[in-house]
Amino acid sequence: MKRILPAALVAAAAGLALSGCGAAGCSSSPADIQPQSSACSVAPGTTTATINVNICQKCTDTSPGCQAEFVSGTGLELGPTVQQCSDQAGCPVQGCNSNSTVACTVTFPSSTASYPIVIVGSTSTPSSATLTFDGSGSSCTL
Repeated sequence: MKRILPAALVAAAAGLALSGCGAAGCSSSPADIQPQSSACSVAPGTTTATINVNICQKCTDTSPGCQAEFVSGTGLELGPTVQQCSDQAGCPVQGCNSNSTVACTVTFPSSTASYPIVIVGSTSTPSSATLTFDGSGSSCTL
């Protein structure tokens, strides 16, 4: 029994090193947002939706994700994030290495006529959009 536990810990550590950035050290940072639309619509009655946000992914950026929350007086706030890894720090960070989207899953307290959206990224100026319930499907792209 004493030999199994250390072997299991080594296997778990190896699994963690292979996921994401590994042992090189990563930190979560706001993504460079590139919204291409200021309107997003989903089907009436939708309670959970996926809002895809366009980002400019740099060569140091991995594992895009999104934090979504309702902020009193603001509406829906989306915060696309990326992991920036020190083992990629020497790559040429000039412009976008790839344009991609980050999926932000949102559960609505109620399906109202519209929600203001604020997208907070790496720039000091957030982007704004509006979500309405007059479309079809349960996803949209900004």
